[in-house]
Amino acid sequence: MDRERPKHPVLAKWIQDNLEMKEKNSQDIVHNLLRRGVLESTASQINLSQHARHWYTSGDDGVLIALLHSRIQFFGEMLSELHAAPLAISELLEAAHKYGLNWDTPSQVQQRRGWLESAKLIERAGEDRLAITDVGRDLLAKLAVHRPGFKPTGSAIPEPLPATKRDGSEYRSPARQEATEQRRVFEVDPDLIDRGTSAHMDVQDQLAEAVRSAGAEPRSPAPHDPQFDVAWQVGDSAFVAEVKSLTEENEDRQLRLGLGQVLCYAFLLDWPGTDDVQAVLAVERPPTNEYWGELCKEHGVILTWPGVFEDLFD
Repeated sequence: MDRERPKHPVLAKWIQDNLEMKEKNSQDIVHNLLRRGVLESTASQINLSQHARHWYTSGDDGVLIALLHSRIQFFGEMLSELHAAPLAISELLEAAHKYGLNWDTPSQVQQRRGWLESAKLIERAGEDRLAITDVGRDLLAKLAVHRPGFKPTGSAIPEPLPATKRDGSEYRSPARQEATEQRRVFEVDPDLIDRGTSAHMDVQDQLAEAVRSAGAEPRSPAPHDPQFDVAWQVGDSAFVAEVKSLTEENEDRQLRLGLGQVLCYAFLLDWPGTDDVQAVLAVERPPTNEYWGELCKEHGVILTWPGVFEDLFD
């Protein structure tokens, strides 16, 4: 999700293929993640929500649990009911009525039991009873739970996100994996295909290493940054780079795409303590058409490639 930002059908197909699910089940997963606020959808792609991205970058599972509690009735409340003593499913169904939930069958309680048990927030206590775990108690202390007698509205808000430093995050080398079946051009954004190639990854890592060798710190995008490949700061100047692999067939298209992207990134980048932002287009090799150097210079973009990365720091 973070790397490819797929369209809805592409994400559902990925879930179907990789998790060996039926098409309807994979569609349901995407739909439920959107409903629960884990994903956000635009006209062209699906992204992680702000809270899901915070979970992804921090590893704090409590962020996702709090998000689900804010969207799902009798989620945190079920933990609260188990706080005093273990209860049977029938007793939890009866407890749900106190919160204005007129459930006639235990299926809704069972569904929430599955979620909470999977998250290790509750556990079996004998054959027919459930008990809260220590992890569940710690989390419950942080949740705002609806009082019995008041109908849940789903409006409980997860704990506010901590202030985010707007200077990127620690550099992450691109994830490498074995190539799968060739993708058709109309299924995936060509930029996403490029970012999955070994040539792109090699150039990106070489640029990051050149930044380190020059005494600077390569950065990857933080949640609020534009999705550049590598960025770094020298004094009060920030440098933001887009990386592109090149072949004889796609060279001009890749360079046009990369130039537009990096100009956008430089415009959007907003790091504290920086007076200006320098756009950098890093490609696999020198372009065949020499005018690309002049064109990039005309737009204030540094065009570079392995072997001359050191010139960026002169």
